[in-house]
This record gives sequence, C-alpha cells and structure tokens, in this order.
Amino acid sequence: MSDIKILVATHKEFYRPENPLIFQVQVGSALADHHIEGILHDDEGENISKKNRSYCELTAQYWAWKNLQADYYGFFHYRRYMSFKQNFPVTNGKIQLKRWTPYLEADSLGGDLSPYDLDEMHMRHVIEQYDVITVLSEHMDVTAYEQFGQFHRIRDLDCAIAILKEIHPEQAAACDAYMQSKYIYFCNMYIMKREYFHAYMNWLFPVLEKFESQTDFSGYSDKEKRVTGYIAERLFGVYYTWLKQQGSAKCAEVPYVIFHQNVREFQLGKKGPIIKVDMRKVNQLIPAGTMRRRMVRRLLRKEL
Repeated sequence: MSDIKILVATHKEFYRPENPLIFQVQVGSALADHHIEGILHDDEGENISKKNRSYCELTAQYWAWKNLQADYYGFFHYRRYMSFKQNFPVTNGKIQLKRWTPYLEADSLGGDLSPYDLDEMHMRHVIEQYDVITVLSEHMDVTAYEQFGQFHRIRDLDCAIAILKEIHPEQAAACDAYMQSKYIYFCNMYIMKREYFHAYMNWLFPVLEKFESQTDFSGYSDKEKRVTGYIAERLFGVYYTWLKQQGSAKCAEVPYVIFHQNVREFQLGKKGPIIKVDMRKVNQLIPAGTMRRRMVRRLLRKEL
C-alpha cells in the first residue's frame, strides 16, 4: 500500500479522528509556549517554524518537504478537511460540472463522518487514483486578482507575480489566466504524489523567499504580516492552472468540510448591537459559488 501522510495544521489542541493517514502538526512550534504532546512539530529538523506568523500553514508544508518521507503528501487545516464522498476528475483542464458547492459544513470532527468518507479505505481509494487532488474552486463575482485586492495590499501580489514571471517566464500565460479567472482555489489544501509535491515545493519557496526579500513589512499589522501565506494561496492556483494545462498529471477536485459552531456573533456597525447569526442557515440561503452569493457580496461592497 502507498505511504500516505495527511498533515493537519493546528496551533492548539484539537480533536483528531482515528485514522492512520491523518497526522496533526503543531505549526509555529518554535514560537509557542509549549509543544502539544502526541503530535508532530514543525520546529524539528530543517524548518522555518519561526516564520509561521507570516507563512501560516506553509511552515508545516516546508517541514514535510524537508523531513518527511511519503508516497503522498496532503495538507488539511484543523477545522477544514477534504471530503472523499465524491471526486471530480479534471479532463482537458476542467472538471465536468456546471455548478458545484465548494464546501460543506459540519458541527464536530467527533461526530458522524460517514457523509464525507473520511476513513482510511475510502481515502485510499480516491487518493491512489490521482497525482494531484485539491479542493473545488469557488466561483466569485470578481477575478482572483481583484479578490486579493479587496482584502490585502495589491502591490504585494503585483510583486509576487513579477517575481514568478521573472523566474518562470514559461508560466506567465497560466499566471495571467488564473489571475483573470473568477474561479479561485482557497485554503492551501491539496494532496500530491511525492514527485509532484517536491516539484511544487521547489517552485514555490524560491518565489516566496524573493518576495520576502523585496517587501518592506514595517507598518504592517499582525494580520497583514500573514500576507506571505495569502500570496502562496494565490500562487497555488497559478501552479495548478499550469499543471492542468500541461495535461500530464492526473488531477481531481473534491469539496471540503468546515467543522465549526453554527452560530457566530456580528456587530452592526461600529457601535451597533451584537447579533447572533446561524451561519449554516445563511449558507443554505446563499450557497458558496452561486450567483445569489455573488450578488449579495456585490451589494455589501456597495454598502461599505
């Protein structure tokens, strides 16, 4: 059987389902007050654990690249897992679906996971069919380039794009195609066969390192300093677009599951009342990837 290792990035103690393919890794271990017992740590061996505040979950990916032996490498978040109930093969650069919902919602990892086939047998069956698996894209009302600019400094993405095109001019067309697409791959979540994972790591980190060396982070808030991780999220979309264009890798996409409490609190305005919102009901009314959701986003931006 293939040696499959799925690393779940976490910064705190969190429930892990009993599954021999799934391993929790404490990210930013070098910055933490203590090591969480019984899991992996990203500050052992060759690592960039101290960069976790800017590289986010990428410190786990770097650690796996440099220290872990496997046939397949995968990366989830402590509250986001892939679902293996359905998988959608990529044919001629596209999946054969007109509409899809990129993510599902569940209350707890400790509950019934059978709707998502998160057991070793089903996971192996899907994973071993492909070279690369990632999450379904979300259809937005703006391009990947524009969406980044809504939440981050667009000059940072411009810098990363320029570096990418300088180092890999052969990927400039794929970069432009993805940045102008309205189908965006979020989360930095994927599963790759060994040779594809190492090729991606060798591609990604030189771009990020050069981006870091050319960027002045003084004046950035703690959240803004996480930009390297956000840049990598967009770069994954570029690399994956290019990989699909090459046509040699067997790729597939799957939904992912968000495990979270349904009720969230929001404040109306700066001094308005706090209201509680059942996010599952909201997402049922305006599912991810739908025109309805894109219209609501557009209206909210106009209000702001």
